[in-house]
Amino acid sequence: EQEIIKGVFPFIECFHNSMDWKRNATVCRRAWQTGVSYQFLGKPQPTRPFEPTKCLTDKEEALKLEKDKHSILRDLSFSNSGNNGRNSCVDFRMAISSSLRRVVARPHIETFLTAHSGSRVGVPRQFEYHPRVADDMVVGTMSGDIFLMNPRASAAHRVKASWSSGVMESILGLGWLKRADNTEKFIAGSDKGAIRMMKTDQMVEGNKDPHCVFQKFPQLTSLSCNSQDDCFMVSGYSKNIALYDMNTGNQTVFENLHDKDHINVLKFANTHPHLFVTSSFDHYVKLWDLRTDIKAKKSVYSQKSENGTLMACFSDDDRYILGSAVDNEVTQYHTMSGKRHFRYPISAKGSRYNYTRSYYMQGVGGDFYTIIGSCDDNVIHIFNSETGAFFRDVELTTPSDGFDPRGLIYCQSLRGDPFVPFNLCVLVNSNHIYIPSRLIHIDLMKSDVNEERREPRVKGEEEGWDESSDDDGLQREKT
Repeated sequence: EQEIIKGVFPFIECFHNSMDWKRNATVCRRAWQTGVSYQFLGKPQPTRPFEPTKCLTDKEEALKLEKDKHSILRDLSFSNSGNNGRNSCVDFRMAISSSLRRVVARPHIETFLTAHSGSRVGVPRQFEYHPRVADDMVVGTMSGDIFLMNPRASAAHRVKASWSSGVMESILGLGWLKRADNTEKFIAGSDKGAIRMMKTDQMVEGNKDPHCVFQKFPQLTSLSCNSQDDCFMVSGYSKNIALYDMNTGNQTVFENLHDKDHINVLKFANTHPHLFVTSSFDHYVKLWDLRTDIKAKKSVYSQKSENGTLMACFSDDDRYILGSAVDNEVTQYHTMSGKRHFRYPISAKGSRYNYTRSYYMQGVGGDFYTIIGSCDDNVIHIFNSETGAFFRDVELTTPSDGFDPRGLIYCQSLRGDPFVPFNLCVLVNSNHIYIPSRLIHIDLMKSDVNEERREPRVKGEEEGWDESSDDDGLQREKT
């Protein structure tokens, strides 16, 4: 039996003489049913390093997962042989959680902001999770409204503010300030070039006046604040970017940072206040340092993609830069050296308008994942960010849709929840006039209630045992 397990998963080391083999088998069975991984009990033994899985065809992948499923359930099921733990194994999270999660039931998808079809009023256009306050999200619309929301609550809409000018403006740039004493402040920018600092407590009180107004930047498309809250930067439909001092309000413009096309997106690093990255349709991703001579257009380094680059962002620990180019070309680079780590294996659609976006999502136990969406697909692709291994795909439809989404809806933007593992929000848009834009929340740790009637688990791996909770000895919690 031990050899069978090693044959299925060569990177799992089994160990003997564990008195908790029955509970471990229960954990594996419960994990298979719910799609939630847990750490096995017992004294851990040294394990081999985790290696990325080989890319397989859809048919090979289905056959492998079916084989793995039956092998795990057979070898780790309850038995009366009294083998004292010969079926126990360690590091369940790193070893088989990915295989289990690929075949779990459809994840829970809930719409928490929907626009009216045929109208720009209330149509979501940009959103950002709060980096310090859990369950806080700011959402900007095409009509100039700004919502403060909780994407995981049933009554998501909490407060609302609007541009006081009365002009229809789309909110394209949003950025939270990151220091502990600035948790109630964020900066918003519109396509008309207006830039304002807002305070959430003023929104709660019904005051629509901005906390601070900055000099305009024409045709703004992107905005980012640095980690020390002393400056922020914006870009637009030009080759220039502008640096704003938050203390004085002074604007410094850097011209022609990209030679052949406008800058799509710029992002500050999460921990380094002087580093930022720019991306452009000229195929380049460039890393910059504010301590160098940026006006001389001297970037730290630049990396070229095959297609025009739509966006780039940093991982939470700033170890990697994620570059997203047109038509599913997503590449990860090492921040320090600029060398390519790997390119994610996603098939191209052959479309020059297949705008692809990607961000990072929190996992469990320190893992993080890459979530990828594009304008020619209704599926979110998820990969392990460290290994590049495929994790799973998620369709963007909900059971209440009642239609085939292919060719009708697509991902316009997406973000991973910085606090809750395997949770993300997606801005879903449509090619059909009668299908309104909407923001949806996806919980990969929770099955859809219309498919699965069992109680979901949403907590992390390390859970306490409660012998009185149920017959399996697993403590449950209702969502």
